[in-house]
Amino acid sequence: KTAIYNKVTNDMFFKTNVKMVESDNTLYSDYLDVVGKENTVKAYDNVKFYNNEGYGFADQVEVDINTKTSKISMYDDTQIIMKVKTEWVVQKNLEF
Repeated sequence: KTAIYNKVTNDMFFKTNVKMVESDNTLYSDYLDVVGKENTVKAYDNVKFYNNEGYGFADQVEVDINTKTSKISMYDDTQIIMKVKTEWVVQKNLEF
């Protein structure tokens, strides 16, 4: 519901009920930062994500726009829970 945009750096910072949609991927979080200089998108706090392959819950998801890789993690030792197709995946930190 709230966003800050930096015209000089093109950085964007969103908070409160954030929804991001890219192709068939949807992500919800409390905060989402798009940092142009670092070419990253970082969603954090109450992150929920899904697509037609499955869904998951984590404390934070960071996407490297250049390499198109994602790092999914928790703030503590709590495990990440994801359902991918028909199998449960439980990890402390996940990178793909």
